[in-house]
Amino acid sequence: MTRDSGEEDGLSYDEAKRRAGDPDPAVRREAAGRSDLAPELLYFLAGDPDSQVRQAAAANRATPGRAHLILARDQDDAVRGELAEKVGRLFPELAREEQQRTRDAAADVLERLAGDQVPTVRRVVSDVLKDVADAPEAVIRQLAGDSDESVAVPVLEHSPVLSDDDLLEIIKSTPGTRSLSAISRRESVSAGVSDAIVATADEHAITDLLNNGGAQIREETLDALAEEAAHTPAWRKPLVRRPRLSARATVRLAQCVADSLVKELLSRQDIDDRTARAVGRVVRQRLEARASGEGASGAEGDADWQGALARGTEKAVRLYATGGLTPRAVLDAVSRGDTAFATAALGVLSGAGGRAADAVLASGTAEAVVALAWKAGLPAVQAPQIQALLGRIPPDRLLQPTPGGHYPLGPREMEWQLELFAEEAEDDTA
Repeated sequence: MTRDSGEEDGLSYDEAKRRAGDPDPAVRREAAGRSDLAPELLYFLAGDPDSQVRQAAAANRATPGRAHLILARDQDDAVRGELAEKVGRLFPELAREEQQRTRDAAADVLERLAGDQVPTVRRVVSDVLKDVADAPEAVIRQLAGDSDESVAVPVLEHSPVLSDDDLLEIIKSTPGTRSLSAISRRESVSAGVSDAIVATADEHAITDLLNNGGAQIREETLDALAEEAAHTPAWRKPLVRRPRLSARATVRLAQCVADSLVKELLSRQDIDDRTARAVGRVVRQRLEARASGEGASGAEGDADWQGALARGTEKAVRLYATGGLTPRAVLDAVSRGDTAFATAALGVLSGAGGRAADAVLASGTAEAVVALAWKAGLPAVQAPQIQALLGRIPPDRLLQPTPGGHYPLGPREMEWQLELFAEEAEDDTA
């Protein structure tokens, strides 16, 4: 982009006039970029036969507003592009400092450029005005509804000028995915606008909406999306990570997300014990389906996890047979992040089996995880580590050992906790 030369040397008016009419385009071009040139000379240069001279005049902040309408109709795209960028960047200053008449004239120029036949020019206007809080409303609405999404997207995503009514009207006019996604990514999205995005059933736009922490989404809307998540994998992770989820949505997601996301669900601070137990039942049902061969195409990542758990079980059984499967081996596996082997080892040491141990750890129930650690023979002081790292129990829900270093639950209660998962037991040590 052409800019002011910055090499003013105090030209006399006669010398400036001579340069503005010099037969050499390079001399006229230098004159058109000067900030000290008289307004009438810059107006004259705005009609120069050389497009590069006109381009320099269009970029010059000193060029008078009356020349802008001439430049806005220029046949050269580059001239109009320079003008669009300059006037767009100057407009906030005009809004604060200049007379209303000057501001209105600049707005007229921007409106003309926002309707330019060449998308490149319109994109320049969109880019420079997208963050301007007092940009002309008519211009922003025109850009937001542009048929070229590369023009519409910047203002749809960023412009503070657009109201909810504007956004709802744009959504209603069924724009393309990029425009819908731009609205979904706005810094703040109202519940009404979110509902309208969801009603379009555009998968990508809804995914962006779910990933946007600034988007307000009604509980019933999230519930409906949780129902659809079984058929739309892209929604599962952002749904699990939404700030607030109903018990219904939590349980529904537990039925379709990967095991790692189930644990993430259960680690949420807003999940109550009743919901955690319901999710635990879902986990057991999933494990039953795997054991019976059903749901082979179920939640993403399940097959990989089951393969890792099976390999971990084989290793644990071998170590158990040689006396090498100790509580220390379990804790070492936890420390190095070998979750599959640690889970399998707890299953073998406790006699519950790998699938039952997996179900206990995925249940999000601190009592059940403590019972598993106890049954596996781990010291009580290590139970919090198992709860936190394998069971993903939140810190404020961890069950700590007693002051004397004993398990916080009695043997009877811990046996009862494990009985809830007894149906998952399998003969891993056979």
